Amino acid sequence: MPRSRSLLLCITWLSASASPGCCRLICLRQPYLVVHFHDSVTQTFAIFRVPMRLSLPIAYKSWIISLVPLLVQLCFVAVLAVLLDQVEGERKVEEHARDVASHVSGMLRLLLVSGNLGVVFELEQDGGVRPDKGKYVDIIRNETFVIEDLLRNAPEDLRRYKQVRSLYKLFKTKVARIGELLHGGDIVAAVGESRSVRACSDAMFGVADRLLLDQQAVQEEKKQAQVLNRQRVKAVLLAGVLLNIVASTSLALYFSRGIARRLRMLMDNTVRLARGDKLGPALSGDDELARLDLVFREMASLVKEMARRERAVVECAPDIICSISSAGEVSAVNPAVRLMWGYSPDDIVGRPVAQIIVSEHADGTVAMMRETAQDKSEASFENQVRHKNGSLIDMFWSTRWSAQEQALFCVARNVTARKELDRLKRGFLAMVSHDLRTPLSSLKMFLSIAGSDGYGEISSEDRRALAHAERNVEQVNALVDNVLELEKIDSGMLELNLRSSSIRSVFERALRQVSDTSRQREVKLELIDPGDGKEFTGLMDADRIARVVAILLGNAVRLSGGGSIVRLQASSDENAIKVTVTDEASRICENERERLFDRYARLTGSTQWQDPSARLGLAVCAGIVQMHGGKIGVDCNERGGSTFWFSLPVTDG
Repeated sequence: MPRSRSLLLCITWLSASASPGCCRLICLRQPYLVVHFHDSVTQTFAIFRVPMRLSLPIAYKSWIISLVPLLVQLCFVAVLAVLLDQVEGERKVEEHARDVASHVSGMLRLLLVSGNLGVVFELEQDGGVRPDKGKYVDIIRNETFVIEDLLRNAPEDLRRYKQVRSLYKLFKTKVARIGELLHGGDIVAAVGESRSVRACSDAMFGVADRLLLDQQAVQEEKKQAQVLNRQRVKAVLLAGVLLNIVASTSLALYFSRGIARRLRMLMDNTVRLARGDKLGPALSGDDELARLDLVFREMASLVKEMARRERAVVECAPDIICSISSAGEVSAVNPAVRLMWGYSPDDIVGRPVAQIIVSEHADGTVAMMRETAQDKSEASFENQVRHKNGSLIDMFWSTRWSAQEQALFCVARNVTARKELDRLKRGFLAMVSHDLRTPLSSLKMFLSIAGSDGYGEISSEDRRALAHAERNVEQVNALVDNVLELEKIDSGMLELNLRSSSIRSVFERALRQVSDTSRQREVKLELIDPGDGKEFTGLMDADRIARVVAILLGNAVRLSGGGSIVRLQASSDENAIKVTVTDEASRICENERERLFDRYARLTGSTQWQDPSARLGLAVCAGIVQMHGGKIGVDCNERGGSTFWFSLPVTDG
């Protein structure tokens, strides 16, 4: 079947004689649709070439539905115009025949009157008043011009009229002859001549009668033609209305059925996609629906791929992912349950979740899940689940209620190893806090007493050894303090005692803590005054901030050589106080500055910061500053060293 995208409308007029007007639709064969209208004179064939599988855009189809009835109307308007033109032409012919008949009849009356007057004139012998023939001559002359003008396009009728004129002239001549004979006293000859006058008069009126009869026949013929044409106009109007309705309805049904069928296919594919079934056949053509079907299929492919990936993620996830109904039963679970709890998914699905939770945790877990479902929120909690082999597993649950599914979606993670690690960490910290700090304190006290000759006088070499040992004990003690402090920060157990404090008092406290170390290492500590006598105060935990300043000063002193200067300065920038510690040690690599405060980061360039105690102190500083809502960092200074800084969002005092 040829694929045409255009609509061809062909109107052919044929002259023929047929039965009264009618209209019918003839479908010859695909893809042609033929509409046949005919009456007694004319026939009309409207041939529509409409492909049965018209894959035009919907906008074009709407134009076709609008334009085809319009074209049909235009065709029938043309037919009506022709018929009306015929009616008008026949009316003019009828009117012309009526005018000719009227003028010819009038002319005959004038000729009759004029002839009678001529006879009377010739017979008048007494010399009385004679009728005036001049005015009739003028009227006849004017009427002759009118009749000849009317008959100029009808040669046969004009010939007959001229024949009447000739007979009239002969009639006048014979009448004049009779008058002469009567005047001469020859009555017998006058009577004989009168017979020829009667014959001429009869011939003249006979020709005139035939002319009048022809005009009357034309009038009657045109009247009948007008009646017939009016019937044709009514038939054409009726046929036009019917054909317009049929064409509009047929096109609308054809296109609407095609569009509805294709829309049903799209809806069916939507349902198939929702059920996960295979999609139906693709829509043919290149219209909007076909392009929509193409986009839908691409979307369906992407959805299936995403669903496949989601299933792969759920099935391969190491954590248990499950859904729990409002009744507390497991609706679905991923295969990780086999490795973590020892059950198969079929063993768990449909089972109350409380049956696999340790009895002392079951009531609390069910209550938490019920509360989450009622509040339509999300929650996290921990409990213990009994493995199929009887062992206990510590689990961390993250739950969220889905209103659409009316189920609780849960992710359960095995935290048994983390719990054991936390227990070991707490044991280690307790050991460090109690079993290590006590002997370190005792050792520090012994070294201090021995160094002050409390156990007898010692040599200068022994005194230096004792001082070195005391510094090492202080470093170990500081390391222990940093470990404990950092653990408090990580566990959220560190509480800040915020109050309005002067930054100068904080500096003084920190300088006292590192003064002995700086003196022993011959490093000068310099406190830079802002110069305007302004005192900076703010809301802070003075003890913790003093510890931060002391750690930064201590690191600068240990890493700087003898004779170096470590500068401490405070400045105010809008609503923040900025503290800087500047040293003359080696610079820190730019790519390691942000990782310097991360105790777990590995540094390769800055060898002086490989010391764990120094890195641990910086981690403590970062934690304390961040708990105050501040920032901490390090820059290179113009003297070749480093400048550690931190800022606190506090108001000026």
